[in-house]
Amino acid sequence: MEEAGERDRGRSDSASISTAPPADPGVSQQPAARRTRTQAERRRESTRQLMRAAAELVAEKGWTATSLSEVARRAGYSATLVGQRFGSKAGLVDALVERHARQGARVTQEVISRAQDPREAISEVIRTYASTLREHPTWSEAILVLMAEALGPLRDRQEIFRDLNRRYIVAFDELLEAAEPRLMDSYRNLLALRIVARLRGLTLISLLDQSVELDPCFRALEEDIVFALAEPDATWPSPAFLEQPIEPLAPSQPEPEPEPPGGRRTQAERRHESTKRLLRASAELLAERGVTATTVERIARRAGYSPGLVTQRFGSKEKLIDIGIRRLLEGRTRLFEAARGARSPAEGVDTLIRVHASTQISSQAQRLILILMGEALGPLRQRAQTFSDLNRTFVDALVDLIEQEEESRFDSGTGDAEVIALGVVATLRGLAMMSLLDSDIDLLAALEDVRAATARELHARGVGHDSSCRVADRGTSAT
Repeated sequence: MEEAGERDRGRSDSASISTAPPADPGVSQQPAARRTRTQAERRRESTRQLMRAAAELVAEKGWTATSLSEVARRAGYSATLVGQRFGSKAGLVDALVERHARQGARVTQEVISRAQDPREAISEVIRTYASTLREHPTWSEAILVLMAEALGPLRDRQEIFRDLNRRYIVAFDELLEAAEPRLMDSYRNLLALRIVARLRGLTLISLLDQSVELDPCFRALEEDIVFALAEPDATWPSPAFLEQPIEPLAPSQPEPEPEPPGGRRTQAERRHESTKRLLRASAELLAERGVTATTVERIARRAGYSPGLVTQRFGSKEKLIDIGIRRLLEGRTRLFEAARGARSPAEGVDTLIRVHASTQISSQAQRLILILMGEALGPLRQRAQTFSDLNRTFVDALVDLIEQEEESRFDSGTGDAEVIALGVVATLRGLAMMSLLDSDIDLLAALEDVRAATARELHARGVGHDSSCRVADRGTSAT
């Protein structure tokens, strides 16, 4: 039978459990009723334990490094049972994601049924998401690690993560329509996408940096939705800088190879070329296979060199990856200088968002950064601080711009500016990951929506725009 490989835990469950008073001496006692779990109950319990063990291992070491035998050992069952129950690692991934989706759908429906109206339901769903993240961080971490690996080594399972995100988007879209029927479909769809992207991004950022205070961020998201739904027919003075579109960055051109004098390159030139090729090979393999499955041998073979050269040049795979990460992130941090010269704090904020968005729609490096961020929650955990610092640099740059406005309603130290900045960065991170998993997402439209929503929020809070503004509507239908 399928349960034959289970641990002996069930034996204790079948032991005699007496609820009778103490025995009266001299009075014959009848055997107490035995409570034996049914096969269905044992199956549910073993499935639950196996999935919990899988989630823990994925959160600790990533999916690539997690084996079915380890899952069985962690849960206390036989490897045979894991194979019988899920078939393969891919089957276990599907089961983990489906369990996560079912739980989310069940809780969401319970919240909606208790809520007095759709607007209250939206807030309650967000609060429930926040409490789940606090109380069950391992599951949230495991899902994000799997989602990041689905951009590379687990790419054959992208569809299940695409569908998972779509379920959340559809749920919020339906709630928004019930809360405010006058919203145009396109505006409402983008708002639902923005909500889910912010939730995904806040989860990623907070798991990388446990010092992030999530409660103010989730409250701010609720306020943003209330603001988006309030007075849907109202107009606002949209700043002229929003008319400047997001444009893809020109693809970087490879450096021309210098013509070696006399047909031979110097040792320094050969070293430079081999280092460049090894770094490029490691980046390609990380994007394809993830950290665990990227080996010195594979890097050397992809670059066309011997494994000995990799060890001689960098010492180890880990040091080579570290150098690659540093070079990858150097280009990110230079983007933050783009806001210099803006005519107002709000324009500076928009410039940062627009320039970052340009890299998001045109740079393959974005995929690698997100894969590495996901793996920094598991197998690359020792580099979590590196990616936390990258997010922090972006947040701090936005905070500095927002707090420049002397006449704004921000007081230094209140944290309002940081909450807005965290919301922007989280939304951009979430959109990046979701769009890489789902090609049907109109990333450009979603990024323009983030720009407009941020500008509206800053305007409402008194952060000045330049004097050149045009009146824009809030996305309501004519009916």
